[in-house]
Amino acid sequence: MRRTAFAYLASYTLSILGNAVAAVALPLIVLVTTGSVMGAGVVAAATAIPAFAAGLTMGAVIDRHDRRAASITADLVSAAALALLALIDLVGDLSLAWFIACGILGSFGDVPGLTARDALIPAVARASGVRPERLIGTKEACGAVAALLGPAAAGALMSLLDGSAVLWVTAATSFAAAVVTLALPRSTGRPVPDAVVTDPAPPHPARPVAPGATDPAAPGGSLAAPGGSLAAPGETGDGAGGARTASDWGKCWKASRLLGRPAPTAPAASCPRRRSAVS
Repeated sequence: MRRTAFAYLASYTLSILGNAVAAVALPLIVLVTTGSVMGAGVVAAATAIPAFAAGLTMGAVIDRHDRRAASITADLVSAAALALLALIDLVGDLSLAWFIACGILGSFGDVPGLTARDALIPAVARASGVRPERLIGTKEACGAVAALLGPAAAGALMSLLDGSAVLWVTAATSFAAAVVTLALPRSTGRPVPDAVVTDPAPPHPARPVAPGATDPAAPGGSLAAPGGSLAAPGETGDGAGGARTASDWGKCWKASRLLGRPAPTAPAASCPRRRSAVS
C-alpha cells in the first residue's frame, strides 16, 4: 500500500487503541484515587452519554467541513482531556468532579473522530490507488486488533505504572494518532460536493402513424422530406388525381392533425401533399 493508505491505517489504529485503553484505565484510576466504586460508575456514565450525543450531532458538521482537520482535532481533544488529568494530579489532588469534567471533554473527541475517519475513506482510496473495499477491510481488521489489545494494555499499564503515568501514556497515544494524520494529503479532507442529479429525458411518446407513412421515431424513418408534407392515400405527389372520397378526406384530416396543420373543413379542401418521401 502507498504512504497515504499506511498513514490512514496507522492513525486509525492508534486512535482506537488510545480510546480502548482510556475506556478501561480511567475507571480503574478513579477507583484507585477515590476508593469509590460508585464514583467509577458515575465517570463511565458521564463519558458515555456525551459521546452518544456527539455522535448524533457531529456527523452533519463533519460532513460539511474538512474531515482531515476534524480527525486531528478530535484526537487532540482526547489527548488534552487525559493530559489535563495528569497535570492536575501533579499539582494538586484529583477529585471525582475533575474526572467527570475531563471525561466529558474527552468524549467529544472519541466518536466524532471515528466518524471523520470513516468519511475519509473514499478520498484516501483515490489518493493511494487502493480499492475502497480493500481499505475498509484492512481498517476494520486493524481496529478489531486495537480494540482487543486496548483492555489488555490498560491492565498491564495499571499493574506496572501509577495512574498519572498511565494517563500520560494514553494521552501520548491519541496525540500520536493526530500527528500521523498530518501525513495525509490536505486534499483528502475536503468534502466533495454532491453531484447534481437530473431526471432523465422521458422516452419519446408513441404517436399514431398514418397508413402508408413511415414512423418518424423509427431509425432512419420520417413522415416527409424537409419542406414536404404528407399526402393522403390515393393522391399523387404533384396534386394530380381524381376527386377525393369521404374516406380519403378522413385520412387527410388525421394526417393534418398529426403534422400540426389546420385540418381541412370539407372533403373538397386541399390536403397536405407529399413532395418526396424518405424510406
